[in-house]
Amino acid sequence: MKNIVKLVLKSIIVMLPFIAVILYIHTRPMRFMDDEYPFWQQHEDFIKEDTNYWDIIVLGDSRANDAFVPDYLSYDLYNLALGGASPVEMYYTMQTYLSTHEAPSTVFIAFGDTHIAYKNQANYVEFWERTMYYHYLNTHQEIDFFKTVNGMDEHTILSDDYISRWIEYRFRLPKNYLPALIKSGLDNRYEGNTEKYERSINNRGRYITPNGGGDAGVTTEATYEEFDYNPIIDLYFRKLIDLLVDNDINIYIERVPFNQASYDNMKPIVREKIEQYYQNLQEDYPSIPMRTGVFCYGNECFGDSNHVNDYGARIYCKYIM
Repeated sequence: MKNIVKLVLKSIIVMLPFIAVILYIHTRPMRFMDDEYPFWQQHEDFIKEDTNYWDIIVLGDSRANDAFVPDYLSYDLYNLALGGASPVEMYYTMQTYLSTHEAPSTVFIAFGDTHIAYKNQANYVEFWERTMYYHYLNTHQEIDFFKTVNGMDEHTILSDDYISRWIEYRFRLPKNYLPALIKSGLDNRYEGNTEKYERSINNRGRYITPNGGGDAGVTTEATYEEFDYNPIIDLYFRKLIDLLVDNDINIYIERVPFNQASYDNMKPIVREKIEQYYQNLQEDYPSIPMRTGVFCYGNECFGDSNHVNDYGARIYCKYIM
């Protein structure tokens, strides 16, 4: 009996560091997570809380977060777009938001084509290394997602090991979080992450603000040889639209411009396929305004190859209004 007790005690002692790491990961993410995390966390906290009524909501990815400036558009607008997000995250964003808030009158939607494209590695990386890594969805939503897409012929998000990867992220196993813990020295990111969290609050959800005076680099879309849509993304784009329609919300689907360099380097067939995707979507939702033709602004309007600077944002917001 004594030997068994000793063995149990030794096992507990051996496991203590592992348990301590898991507890730290669960309870202190702002102290060690990367600098994108606080923005996702602020948005997650916002949609879960019963806050003020917002008349206009913006959904999309980083290009939408950057281009739709609340201060230039409306005092009653909140920008819920997130860097790296696709229609998957935005569907569940609005599902949660509508469970805690009165429905807005209007929603603007804008996604970069990288988040629609099939066989795009960014979809894999950003779904797992942002959405799952940051625990943006709750457990019920994660289960709902995997039930919905189970059996689909899609191999970017649905990697061969997606079930085991999901379990690793859901239980925050140290394997995926140790690199951030080590780089942060355990807690030296708290001050910076707190500042970013507050910045997102103060700017009504907008946090991507590149200030460069121009950029002639090219986006990922400008490197494509062809374009086809991801079936999971397309499914959730339609689920998002249907959710908003069911709640009597006015929908405007927009496009954020490319810079001139990206537009000039984009292959015509890619541009045609992108526009054809939205034409097909328009045929299925004829009553929803969609301004999704590919267009560009001058390079001087961009802070980096993907995002407009303040000058470009002012021009774009006038275009939206």
